[in-house]
Amino acid sequence: MTEAARVTQTPLRSARARPLLAGWLFVAPLALFLAAAFYYPLAYTLAQSFTPEHGPCWTLANYVAFLGSRDGLGVLALTLWLSFAATVLSVLLSLPLALLLRRRFAGRGALQFLMMLPITIPALVGALGLVILYDRTGWLNVVLIRLHLITQPLAIDYTIS
Repeated sequence: MTEAARVTQTPLRSARARPLLAGWLFVAPLALFLAAAFYYPLAYTLAQSFTPEHGPCWTLANYVAFLGSRDGLGVLALTLWLSFAATVLSVLLSLPLALLLRRRFAGRGALQFLMMLPITIPALVGALGLVILYDRTGWLNVVLIRLHLITQPLAIDYTIS
């Protein structure tokens, strides 16, 4: 390859590398957050499950004790039964509803609205929790007043104007 060909190829490579580098720079904070908030605690918990109370070695003794006990097997059986029952119930309810909602009929919009309620409830509960936390008589103000960090409650909620 000649020197001229090498010089003309370099900007092309860097032009292709810039979007890739930018993508990695955008993904890196999310990956770090997931590693710190999810993957590390998961790996730590898994490692602890293989570690005995006294001793640094790895063992299956915790699993043998759990699966060998009547309570452990009961918990496992209940978990499997609940997951199976929830899956079957979900399929039995959702498949006929999906087929029904393909057609136009009176009350279709109301039924779709009712089906969307379970999706919206967590957001409403979260908003209510924030109001309870940040209200003038909420937990944050109560704690700050009892710690003598403030004398009057902070007006945090309903402050968007």
